[in-house]
Amino acid sequence: MHVKIGTCGFSVGRKKYFKFFKIVEIQKTFYDFVKEETLNKWREEAPSDFEFSFKVIQLLTHPLNSPTYRRMKDVKKFKENSLKYVKSWRRFQMFLGQDLWFSSFQSPLKETVQTRRIL
Repeated sequence: MHVKIGTCGFSVGRKKYFKFFKIVEIQKTFYDFVKEETLNKWREEAPSDFEFSFKVIQLLTHPLNSPTYRRMKDVKKFKENSLKYVKSWRRFQMFLGQDLWFSSFQSPLKETVQTRRIL
């Protein structure tokens, strides 16, 4: 098994961070999309073997009445740009920040996506 160690967000300046870690979790994507310019800047600054782990939007993993839920600024823009952003990255991962609601949810994720009409 290969273990990767990083932090949630850049805990120090990116230049310094890239010297010590090979992966980072981007939590902002849990609440809203990250600007394309920001993603491109990070990608350009990072070493070629660096990985970004994007937390899946809570719209997929949590009920809308969740205390952490923040209404997305522009759902349409998120839909249009999500796959484009992900496809342009060298190395990336997506992970689900699950809670008990999602873990006990009986319907498959596909149905959840269709029901909420987000993708």
